[in-house]
Amino acid sequence: MRIAVHAGTLRGTGSGFVGRQLLEALQRTEHHISAWVPDEWGLARAPRATATKAGLRAKFVVENWDIPRALRSQGCAALLSLGDTSTIQPGRPHVLFVQQAYLAYPPEEWGFQPTHRFRAKLALMELYFRAGMRNVSRLVVQTQDMRSQLLRRWGLPEQRVSVIPTSVSPELRATAASYVRNSEQPPYVICVGTASPHKNHSIIPAVLGQLRNQTATLRVTLNRGEVPALDQALQRANLMRRVEYLGHLQPRDLFRQLGDAAAALLPSVLESFGLTYYEAMALGVPIVAADRGFAREACGDTATYAAVDDPVAFAEGLDRALAYSKSNRQNVANALRRRFDAVHQSWDTIAARFVETVESVV
Repeated sequence: MRIAVHAGTLRGTGSGFVGRQLLEALQRTEHHISAWVPDEWGLARAPRATATKAGLRAKFVVENWDIPRALRSQGCAALLSLGDTSTIQPGRPHVLFVQQAYLAYPPEEWGFQPTHRFRAKLALMELYFRAGMRNVSRLVVQTQDMRSQLLRRWGLPEQRVSVIPTSVSPELRATAASYVRNSEQPPYVICVGTASPHKNHSIIPAVLGQLRNQTATLRVTLNRGEVPALDQALQRANLMRRVEYLGHLQPRDLFRQLGDAAAALLPSVLESFGLTYYEAMALGVPIVAADRGFAREACGDTATYAAVDDPVAFAEGLDRALAYSKSNRQNVANALRRRFDAVHQSWDTIAARFVETVESVV
């Protein structure tokens, strides 16, 4: 079967990672894959692919002219779109993978007050999403929590939305299998995330201020100045000296920073999957997370949870992790790794599940 895969709009960090891993796994199946990918990916990594340019105009042309024509001329049985919104009239069965949590969760669940510009952007995305909905055969999301929200918000019948969790990089899987934590350095907490407002950076200064362990530092995967409100709050609280800005790390450096941490602070209020939960579990790093459905779906009872606006509860969880004895930490790490092994799927398995979903609508 020939399947067209539209990944041409996946220019974000998280969505791009998922798209590349999934496309590579799909190309290892027995099916013929025709793909559209962002030009910055490089076509050497995507055989039988067409490069796409950035921009709204390019997106509409590719999705509503180029792809429908190619579906007919190449004899594709179906279209699998990996980027939230896609072709309005594909003329073929269409499976749409929704990675954008903002499309599923209502604004009151976002955890921040969006700007007028952001609301306008989302309104346009929602309009396009709605326009294409009638010709989407099946939608796919990565968590049961997001599925429930999507069904409720858009009034969809349950059979139209499937859940296929994705996974960590093969590189992390290989690293985690033999990783030995460097426990000689002073203890630190790590907060992994982008500058997006739903990551709940605003709670970080209050959490640091509530820690009983005043020697522990916090490392964040941001550049200084990337979240000005965070910098200003840390300066007002005289806490800047306890924060290290790591910037945006390459995978190997991220795994080392995460793996050596005494704990991972993950206060995000909105996730479509939450890759860092799985990375931390694979490396056996204690997790203190915001008490949200997607977080509990990932970590089960292996994480410590705190209300999204309760810095005291976050700090108490971190203090417990910072105070673990060597044996306690090893027990916690073992539980986290067992949880990861229980929920982890290979990318080949994930690709097979997507193919099964496509086959079910052809």
